[in-house]
Amino acid sequence: MDFFEKEMRTLFGDNTVMSDLKFTGKTMLGRLDENKLCKLQFITTGVAGKYTAIQSSIISPNDGIIDKQIFKFSDIIGNFYCPHLGNVEPYMWEYNNKPEWYTKLAQADKAKIADTVLEYVEMFQDPKQSLSMQFK
Repeated sequence: MDFFEKEMRTLFGDNTVMSDLKFTGKTMLGRLDENKLCKLQFITTGVAGKYTAIQSSIISPNDGIIDKQIFKFSDIIGNFYCPHLGNVEPYMWEYNNKPEWYTKLAQADKAKIADTVLEYVEMFQDPKQSLSMQFK
């Protein structure tokens, strides 16, 4: 399991919104209900190799993409102050062929990112499905 897959599992592996989770690299796919899937991906937003956001795609097997949304880490948890650099947005990168967070995130920051994304994604779930998944 690589760094990005580990981070994706840390953020979303124990969620109660989706089922049948599949992880590979920077991507996770999960079932929202009988008719909808959710794809979450770490993405760059302007600089190659600097992963600053999660993109969610809500997908219908019959109709294709229903919705796409980008969640920038800095919009959710803000920037960090670093001496000699000033305010720095949180991101993951690959430095010397080793992926890592540029600024270390506390578990509370990761939880806030996950909660924000999942609250949005949950809006696309069939209400009947969300009740049955809560009691798994």
